[in-house]
Amino acid sequence: DLLLEQTLQAHQKKFVVLCHSPDNMGTFTLKDYSEPSHQLQQCSNEDLSEKALLEAGYTVIFKMLGYFDAQGAFCQNALIASESDFFKFSQYQEQSIPEYFKRRLSESGFWLLGHYPKSWEKRLMINQMLAHAKGQASTVLPDVNEFARVYLENQNVKHYPMDLNEFVAGLE
Repeated sequence: DLLLEQTLQAHQKKFVVLCHSPDNMGTFTLKDYSEPSHQLQQCSNEDLSEKALLEAGYTVIFKMLGYFDAQGAFCQNALIASESDFFKFSQYQEQSIPEYFKRRLSESGFWLLGHYPKSWEKRLMINQMLAHAKGQASTVLPDVNEFARVYLENQNVKHYPMDLNEFVAGLE
């Protein structure tokens, strides 16, 4: 889960990690790795729009299913792991993606990393992101079965059949 973050840090790139706050839908937890303190910030949709992270040259890693950092703490209350978590997520899925990113998804593409569309839960999450995308969505998965291949093709997701480690190493 930390592979992308470690690579961006090693190359001294500006980036943030963002996840939703399930107890307060429409609020997001942001951790800025370009600042020495890596302080957590609670952000509303308006706060994220004002920050204009993408325009400021940041890479934004949006952890839609929650996130643990190297210390095992960041966004642990946002982790979506159980069936009931996914049911709650499905009720509030429209609020789980910041408005700022919904607008940006209509202008540009994005990468779905580490999400194999085998389960209904993953397809629910993927479909939520794709509902706002007009640009090219792409994914990196080393092996896909026929179902996943057809699903990705039907969703117009460009599939790159490679190992995620290889992909991230090539981001340099």
